[in-house]
Parts: sequence; C-alpha cells; structure tokens
Amino acid sequence: MSTASTISPLTTALPSWEDLLEAARKYTPARRIRRVGQHPSTQPIPSSWNKLPPNTPAPVLLYRDTNSWCPFCERVWFALEEKGIPFETEFIDLSNKPKWYTDLVPTTLVPAAKIEGKLVYESKDILLALEERYPEVPLLPSDPQERAIADRWVEESETNGFRDLAYQLLRKAPEDPQELEDLRAKFEAQLDALEADLGKYSSPFFLSEFSIVDILYSPHLDRLAANLPVYRGYHIKGNPRFPRINAWFEAIAQRPAYQRSASDHTTNNLLLRRRFGIDPVGNPAPLDADRANLLVNDLDYSRTESRANTWHTDVTFVDRPPLGSVLHAVTIPPVGGDTVWANSVTAYQDLPDRLRNLADTLWAVHSNKYDYAEAAVEISEQQKEYRKIFTSTVYETLHPVVRVHPESGEQGLFIGGFVRQIKGLSQTESNDIIRLLQSYVTRLENTVRWKWKEGDVAFWDNRATQHYAIADYGTQPRRVQRVTIAGDLPVGIDGKTSEAVKGDSSAFTPALVAAS
Repeated sequence: MSTASTISPLTTALPSWEDLLEAARKYTPARRIRRVGQHPSTQPIPSSWNKLPPNTPAPVLLYRDTNSWCPFCERVWFALEEKGIPFETEFIDLSNKPKWYTDLVPTTLVPAAKIEGKLVYESKDILLALEERYPEVPLLPSDPQERAIADRWVEESETNGFRDLAYQLLRKAPEDPQELEDLRAKFEAQLDALEADLGKYSSPFFLSEFSIVDILYSPHLDRLAANLPVYRGYHIKGNPRFPRINAWFEAIAQRPAYQRSASDHTTNNLLLRRRFGIDPVGNPAPLDADRANLLVNDLDYSRTESRANTWHTDVTFVDRPPLGSVLHAVTIPPVGGDTVWANSVTAYQDLPDRLRNLADTLWAVHSNKYDYAEAAVEISEQQKEYRKIFTSTVYETLHPVVRVHPESGEQGLFIGGFVRQIKGLSQTESNDIIRLLQSYVTRLENTVRWKWKEGDVAFWDNRATQHYAIADYGTQPRRVQRVTIAGDLPVGIDGKTSEAVKGDSSAFTPALVAAS
C-alpha cells in the first residue's frame, strides 16, 4: 500500500499491556482481588494504582457487582475515586451470591464495604461513612447553612420518588396511552424540580461545589439519559427545557473520577432490554458528544452474530463518521478470524481517468438500513434483535464519493457497505457504479490481510480505508477490545461537506455497531 500509513498492525513497536497498565496506575486508587472459585473466573489483575507499599492492605474493601451495571455500586466507586482512597474490590455474582456474602451482609445486596475493617452497607451510608473517616478531600460543605441543605438533599435523593417514578416510566409501557402520558408528565415535573434545585448556586452542581449530592444522582441520571431516548423517545440531554441539568451533565463529565467509574450508554441500553424485555423506539443510542472523543468497546464475537463480515468503512451513515479505531486482540481462535483492510486512496489512484473524473462529481446516500450481516442466508434470533436495535431509527447522510483527507490532502473513495444510492441516479445505475468503484477498493494489491495473534494491536484510519472481518471461525472464541476515535465532517473535492438527510446523527453512538 503506497500511500501514507493508514493501517498499522503492531506487535513490537508499542509498549506491552503491562507497561501501559503501570503508566495508567497513577490515575486511580483502585485494585482488584478475587477469592478462589469466585466469579468471574478470569485471574485478577491490578487494574489501577493502590498508593500503598506492596503487600499493604488497602483501607477500603468494596463489594460490588461483577459487570459494572449497578448504579448504587457506581456511586461508591465514584466517591472512592474522587477522594483518592486506596481500595480493593471483590466482585459478587448477583445471580449466584456466595453464602459467605449473604451471611456477611444483612440485606444481601450490593454495594457493601469494609472501611478499615468495619462493615457498612447501603450506598448512601457508605458515602457518608467515607466522608466522616476521610475528610481530607471533602464532599460535603463546611458552611453550616449549606451543609443543612446538603443533608436534606442527600435524604431526598433516596426518598423523593424521582428514581422510582423514572424506572416505572421505563420498565413497562402501560396499555393505556394516557397512563403513559401521565407518567411522563409526573416525571417531567420531577425533572423541573431538579432543574430548580440546580439553580440555587452559581456552580453547575447542586451545591456551591461538587458534592455527595451529585454522586448520588449521577449514575441514575446517566442511565435515564441513555435509556429514555431509546425506549421512550424522550431526551433529557439536549432538551432546552432543562439547561441546568445539561450544564450539570457537562460539568460531571469533565471530572476524572467520573470518567473512570461511569458506565457506558450501550451497556445501559442492552441491560434494560435484557432485564425488562422492552423494545426500542425512536433514537437507538444517544451520545453525549461533549463527554469524550473515544468510545471503548470490549467485543466478544463468540457470543454475538453481528459480525463485520462485509466490506465497510465504520458508521458512514452519520455525518461525522469515526476518525479511526484501535483494536487489541484478547482471545483469538486457533484457525480463522483474520481481518482484511483495503486502502481507498490507492484504489482511487487506480481508477481510469474518465472513471475518476466521474467519481469526483458523485455524492451518495449512506444509511444504517444496511446491516453488516445483510448477506447472511439465515438470520438467527440474536441477529434479528441486533438489527431491530440497529435500525430502530433510520439514519441517512449524503457523503462525497471521493473524500479529501483532512491531514494529507489525498483523495480516496468513500464508499462501502452503508452506501444505498448515488444522488441523481436510479437504484440500478447506482448499484452498477458502486459495484465498479468497489472492485478497485478490493483489488488484492490494495489490501492487507492480518492473521491475529493474542496481544496484537492494529490501528486504522477510517477516513482512508475499508475493512472486512472474516467470519470463518464458527463458535470458536474471538474477543477483541476496540477504541474508536470521533471524527469530523467529510469534505469532497468541490469543498462541500457531508450533510445529514434523516435522523439526528449527533445522538448516535458507534458503540452499537459491530466492528472487526
């Protein structure tokens, strides 16, 4: 591939994962421990910094769920990170709680914590106990009047009915549409009250500074912001009715402790559907675009049939497709599971002059109505569920067929599996031209095939490549970790930028899209 480096499978040039782990440890005070035979079965790794000499027990032991779904556990994790308290974690399998845990904790619920050997349970009580024992980084105000307000709001966060009403709205749609509308009106009244509370101080937080009150609300508001658009078609983020709540979301998202402990929208979406069996409506995956430029996925392809086994450039049905991705091979099948990348810049350079001149003038509509697994002869129930979420809202974007790379200035074919039709041409004419252009992309001299080994890392420029994950490994395990980097508006040779045609693509997260 003769153009600038767009694909770089690496095995030796990058530091090891152990080196990266050591470098990351300075950012968090946590570490994990595991009992023999405990779920999950993987060996524990010290995932973060301990701030203590080796072999020195951490002062706090947190008992929490195994999968980071529990909002109450997230509260405690958030506070520990915020205060910088060294802590260890034991994960409790909520579907099969060990007897030692149910004997230890009277409620049998998570979270629970041992603070210097003293057992505390219920998330609010744990937060208050941490505040009392470790006041060096205060999360409650010292001013008596403000402290009284804080104490009241701490109690009200558990008793004002906001959380129960919100999940009542989410969990089951009443058969009577008016009943659902009444629930929504009551919920909006609760949001109005939160909006008013957030206006009592000049800061974006509930009090004059970030506090336990913010921590108590954060996990639940995050989950509501993720799930309400998907399952009820209702948005909190971006809603002009709640400017202070939106400013609060933005301020919370800037805190490093939040970034280390918060769950992701996709996990919240899939969990709610799995637990309550509700179907998505409206926007399938809201994205807080200001929160980060990175999406981090852990993808186990032995457990999903949404495999990226067609040629594609990631998420081109939105107006700002990802800039690129980094893929780390965790578990690789002994045979199969390779990935092939194609260089769309050299493909463009290979075009005959007349075909290149034609391509320069073309614009094409890309849509998510095309699924990666479209070519499958049989569709399983799992694939059907995936497609239902993936296409529950249709997105269409008009992109140039030839994109100018914003950094190198090179031109490349910007097509792939999400292209539906060329503007101004019939469907048949569009199919013929796209098929012809695509044949240059997939020429062997424009491709590289990577046979994965565990520990390999590859990164690619999504603006100048297509890729194809070969689904030839059956049910063998194939697990990868992917980081996707947010992109910008594509620009054509004529200087015009891509244009959204249908769907609010600013509210879409590529994390729902299966990738190689």
